[in-house]
Amino acid sequence: MYIDKKLSVLQVTTYPIDEPDHGGKFRCFNIRKFLRNHFNVQTVSFEMIEGDDCTDGFKVKLNKETFMKELHGKLPWAYIDWGYNIALDSRDSLYEKLTAKIKKYNPDIIFLEQPFLGPLVEKMKKSNVVSDKCFVVYSSHNIEFALKAEIYKDVFSGEELQKKLNMVKNIELDAISSANMSIAVSQEDVDFIKKISPDQEVFLYQNGHSIINETPNAEKWQKLFSQAQRNWVFVGSWHPPNINGIYNLITNSLMDLDSSKVKLWVLGSVGLGLEATYSFENKAGSPIEIITDVTNEDIDSAIMASSGIVLPVWEGGGSNLKTVQALLSRKAIISTKHAFRGLDEYVTEDGVTITDSPDEIVAALNGFPLRDLYDRELSISTLPWDKILSTLPDKILYEYSRLNS
Repeated sequence: MYIDKKLSVLQVTTYPIDEPDHGGKFRCFNIRKFLRNHFNVQTVSFEMIEGDDCTDGFKVKLNKETFMKELHGKLPWAYIDWGYNIALDSRDSLYEKLTAKIKKYNPDIIFLEQPFLGPLVEKMKKSNVVSDKCFVVYSSHNIEFALKAEIYKDVFSGEELQKKLNMVKNIELDAISSANMSIAVSQEDVDFIKKISPDQEVFLYQNGHSIINETPNAEKWQKLFSQAQRNWVFVGSWHPPNINGIYNLITNSLMDLDSSKVKLWVLGSVGLGLEATYSFENKAGSPIEIITDVTNEDIDSAIMASSGIVLPVWEGGGSNLKTVQALLSRKAIISTKHAFRGLDEYVTEDGVTITDSPDEIVAALNGFPLRDLYDRELSISTLPWDKILSTLPDKILYEYSRLNS
């Protein structure tokens, strides 16, 4: 089929991605970047604000206090993602403003990031906001039902737990079944989607990252790191596998380290999660230092000024974007095997040590033989976003053309 116009794509996400600050946002941001080389692309996103509910183009902004009360129950943050459907269902004016913008845009393709806003997409198709023939690409970041099972077991119990898990499972299965094509971050996720929708084309696009070329805050971090002989970093978002992983080190032998010799710097909102979940606080002379307020420039600079990166993750699904970042930095890596899920071929890269024992991870912080940078030809040649996503626009165009021929 010959297509004589530039097709329009509506990317649908649960969070704003213009200034990405965690793995999911980075994936969505880079996917959009590559799609824009071939298509017109707009992004529907949701976020919580202090002011009144409003729309800003394709961005939906909800008053945080009102929205959280609406979700109610224990720890409502645990289901914010699919909760946005509830918010729009109860806000006719907001829904009409958003859908008027979408109807005018008239997308040829919907690119659904994660399944949680699948109900919104189906509602728009049924009410003719978008064509019911609109080509839908499902972009899986995880097997969400399995991931939510790990998270929800610490939040809910009994009948309520099963009800919430069934809701996520139904949303995920419907998103997969309704799609014309899917992409996923790991072979495990590809196989899961194919099992649900055997006739659908499913493509593997693992997580990537960018090679660190500039370190504008290097001097700041070099000064901070002068406190100890070895300075390791752990970068993470407020996500239970990250929080539980770092706490696993703390409750084993991490706190026994001499902080003048070894220090672990915990960067990002994972530190807030550690404080909130386990009431852990920074203390003078501690071998662990939490810094929650860091920019992407800070993170790049800290990584390159550090002794290396620690990846203490024992749970969770998908593919760990921070593992890719660590590989591309060419710094030393001390990691669990689970942190390399979907990236198994890279565990033998230079300067990588793998162990699932918390005590052995802590011992490696003190004893790993260090070099400034390691040779990682395989990682450098395959893991940057531009290498991973280069074929995605053509895959979408081919599948769209095949369906519409």
